[in-house]
Amino acid sequence: EVVLSRLCWVTEKEITQTQFGAFLAANNSVKSNLPVTGVSWLEAAQYANWLSQQEGLPVFYRFQNGRYAGANISSNGYRLPSEAEWEWLAKKAKRAVSTVYVWGNQEKLRDNVGNFADKSMLGKQLIFFDEYEDGKTGVAEVGSFKADRAGLYDLDGNVSEWVHDFYTTGIPDTSKRHIDYLGAPRGETWVIKGGNFESGRLRELRGAFREFSAAGKATVGFRIARYDLAE
Repeated sequence: EVVLSRLCWVTEKEITQTQFGAFLAANNSVKSNLPVTGVSWLEAAQYANWLSQQEGLPVFYRFQNGRYAGANISSNGYRLPSEAEWEWLAKKAKRAVSTVYVWGNQEKLRDNVGNFADKSMLGKQLIFFDEYEDGKTGVAEVGSFKADRAGLYDLDGNVSEWVHDFYTTGIPDTSKRHIDYLGAPRGETWVIKGGNFESGRLRELRGAFREFSAAGKATVGFRIARYDLAE
């Protein structure tokens, strides 16, 4: 059980190629509203620190010799949302009861609800939703689909998203409530949440679904969060 005790802000949309390009200080003349993909967890965290510095906020992540060395959990600088926060946004925010999917509990997809592997993927991959159509054949510009009940875009699809937590299969202590839980203290890979434009199974669209990786993927991007300045 996780208790989220601190007020938190989160970006409505996934970070775009243009936004990430400003961090790289390269190709800034290219304006692209596509979500940035192929970046590692470390690069996403470094972007969050860079943006904190641009706005005069204390950085959240610590690095040594290019490696992750921990976090300043009291900081209200930018960071990746925790897995617990991400699931709360996908399943509980602005909802009377927790839902299985971002759109609710219905197992039949309505057309254009999100960017998933639809029937246009016939001949391109084995698993797809053959009765679903979203009008996109690959990654889409951020905000191309209707926002969810909390006003967030693409939590369920388009690209999957890095979150703060190390990936582990170990079960946390279930005898107590965890306050603002940020995941396991160590690990070799990080958690990825949410479906993407190649997701062709309903289980991959569940709010509880999780994957992991140490490297960037063409199907994975990120959004950022921070604790409220008043906290």
